[in-house]
Amino acid sequence: WELYKNSVEKVTGNKPASPWNNADAFAATALYLKDAYNSSSCKEYSKEIPNQEQILLERCAAAKYYAGGRWYYYRWTYGEAIVVKAQMFQEDINTITS
Repeated sequence: WELYKNSVEKVTGNKPASPWNNADAFAATALYLKDAYNSSSCKEYSKEIPNQEQILLERCAAAKYYAGGRWYYYRWTYGEAIVVKAQMFQEDINTITS
C-alpha cells in the first residue's frame, strides 16, 4: 500500500488515501497491475510466443498480482483464467457497442 498511496491520492483526490476505501483500493490495484504489466520480467515473458505479446503480458500481470515473485508458477493456473475472463468481458462489450 505504501508504494502506491501517493499515486492513489493523485488519482482519487482522497487525502489521505485509505486501503479500506473501495475507490482507493481499486485505484491501487489498477496501478499495481499497470506496473506489473510493464515490468521487465513480464516484457521478457511476452517474447516467449510470437504475436501473443499482449496476452502474455496480461497473463503475467495477473499472475504477479496473485503470487508476487512466484508469478511464473501461476501464469497458467491463475493468469490464464483471468485473461480468458477478460476476453469474455471484451466480447460482451463488443456486442453491446456494435
